[in-house]
Amino acid sequence: MHRYVLAVLSPRDLNFFWDSLERIDYIDIAVARYMETVKALETIRMFALEKNYDYIIIIPDDTIIPYTSISKIMIDCELFNHKIVTGYSRIRPGVSDCNVTLNPPWNIENLKGKPCYYQFYKFLKYNDVIGMLSEGKDIVKVWFVGWSLTAVHREVFEKVKFRGWITLTDYYGVWNQSCDLAFSYDVWKLGYEPYCDLTVYIPHLPTGRKNLNIGVKPEEFKFKERKRSIL
Repeated sequence: MHRYVLAVLSPRDLNFFWDSLERIDYIDIAVARYMETVKALETIRMFALEKNYDYIIIIPDDTIIPYTSISKIMIDCELFNHKIVTGYSRIRPGVSDCNVTLNPPWNIENLKGKPCYYQFYKFLKYNDVIGMLSEGKDIVKVWFVGWSLTAVHREVFEKVKFRGWITLTDYYGVWNQSCDLAFSYDVWKLGYEPYCDLTVYIPHLPTGRKNLNIGVKPEEFKFKERKRSIL
């Protein structure tokens, strides 16, 4: 049995997320609060290395975590020994696009340090997900993963530091943008193959930057030990 820690990225205070997280009692939880994304990811990555976890499972706080969803990702890791396995979300409620792709975005090699626009990704459509499930394809190989319970094995996060694809400065400060794209690209160049469990759907309720508390509230790192084991 591998050791897992849920890596929570929480720059906001969203009750719908915390209500769902409160029910999760079968995995250790590390929460990086009010930190910019790369700092939050790197803080948890270093914690996981220090504490000898085998997998981190990444989730942002603009989601709702179904109670059994994390256990499904953990079981995928145990059964198939995947080094990277994720669930998925719709980009926004009511939109068909999901936050995984089967192939690299268009012209990705020429976009290093440049914006990768929405239409370049060719996100998997929800109808495509339903079609794959109807054919018995529960777990499929993907290229882009979007942090909807993305499990990353220690072998990978020992080699890959989290970073932004581009850095932008605006009214809210300096931001490392598209960290999930940078991660997907970096693991691709190292030869890793991410997988998506199409039975693990994570509701995504984006709220925009108006709810961010980065630079507003003091940064925090919190740890909560699991109460029970399921595997």
